[in-house]
Amino acid sequence: MRPLNLALGWTRRDRKMPFARIANQALRQTLPRAVCTGMGTAFILAALAVLGGDALTDFALALLIGLAVAPTPRCSPSHRWPSTSQAPH
Repeated sequence: MRPLNLALGWTRRDRKMPFARIANQALRQTLPRAVCTGMGTAFILAALAVLGGDALTDFALALLIGLAVAPTPRCSPSHRWPSTSQAPH
């Protein structure tokens, strides 16, 4: 088994990169995959809702509602990250 840094493709120069740049790179690599997965799931569930029988339609609609509602709290502008400056003493 390879070490984690080699498995992820990290090099020595990446260790000296600022955290913001590493986080930005990780987000740019992850977000398109997440969007494609969500769209593919929504397409398949919509097809099941339209073309499925009575039981599949209800099940697919429930999953579509969950797919639409689940990411909402994490993407909400009212969500605040914990501040590092307010650490307990």
